[in-house]
Amino acid sequence: MRDEVPVEPSAFSCQLSAWVKGPIPYNVTMSVLRKVGVFLGHLLVAWLGTAILTAPIAKAYHPASVAGVLWRELILSVFGGGLIGFGMYRTWRSKIGLWSWTLPTVLFAFHALSVWLINSQSALVPTSGLWYRMFGFNCVNQVSGMRCVPFFIFTIPLVRALAYSLGTLVGVRFAKLPASTVAEVKIF
Repeated sequence: MRDEVPVEPSAFSCQLSAWVKGPIPYNVTMSVLRKVGVFLGHLLVAWLGTAILTAPIAKAYHPASVAGVLWRELILSVFGGGLIGFGMYRTWRSKIGLWSWTLPTVLFAFHALSVWLINSQSALVPTSGLWYRMFGFNCVNQVSGMRCVPFFIFTIPLVRALAYSLGTLVGVRFAKLPASTVAEVKIF
């Protein structure tokens, strides 16, 4: 039998052992689920709420070119996302909206990486540059086919979520929330 020197457990291993030995407590599980649900709610509002808010303005202004449509969509997404982010912070009072940019950024990055890998390794695919494709410039020159899809599927949700997060940040920094008053209760 080997003599082993007992090792003092670190603070991290003590915390980890508390999680590994038994089931996760109910209140921790509900807290995580609640935060994930609020995050998904913020993300849904950032994407769909901005589209709903900007739809009447988009219907009122009809640009004459494809580039005008792309610019209209970008500008309305920035201003609409920012306004909704500010308003939703004032309504829900949740700082989780600050993180609504993360998932669209990851999706955009994965798509951009796949486009870059496919175009850089194939001699048969005519390439016009990664940013040219992702930001709609490819759509301006040739509207036919699927050239506009990456812009509307990946870039616009990213812009909306970034604007929503910035609107939430403005709300956190500058909006004064009404102070809730607590009634005094006297015992005896």
